[in-house]
Amino acid sequence: MTYIGDFSDEEKTRLEDMVFYFQTVKTNDFKSIFDSLKDVLFETNITVDEDGLTIVNSDKSDTAMITVKLDANKFDKYYCAKKLRIGIMVISFYKYLRCVTTDDVLTIYMEKNTTRNVDNESKIIIRLDNEKKNKMINNIFMLSEVDINEKIMEL
Repeated sequence: MTYIGDFSDEEKTRLEDMVFYFQTVKTNDFKSIFDSLKDVLFETNITVDEDGLTIVNSDKSDTAMITVKLDANKFDKYYCAKKLRIGIMVISFYKYLRCVTTDDVLTIYMEKNTTRNVDNESKIIIRLDNEKKNKMINNIFMLSEVDINEKIMEL
């Protein structure tokens, strides 16, 4: 288990029900990454582990290798209970991030006891908080068990 950032005791108690949780005020940076990825990747795996988030994939035409590493210690708060690989449709994920503004605090997490629905989907919660505008938005991103074949990348 990895804890990075200042978690209150109450937050640590809530984290017991989560697989991963991360929060950042650098929302435009996070959004920009997926804005760029949506143009070159259709779907991808994101590995979430104690070191952070990692994406390794080739572009749609298999001519370029894309590697993205977001270190856990660069997030304001980061928690990971176990290593997890999540398959996402990049454009769908980006659509949830489009409404992010510079004043927002972005929190993304997945609960441990996420029950899968009929379509074998689990959910990731994308939460935006903005104290200046006194708003909180929760988006639920339904994650299908996308069977994304990983390619062995050789340089």
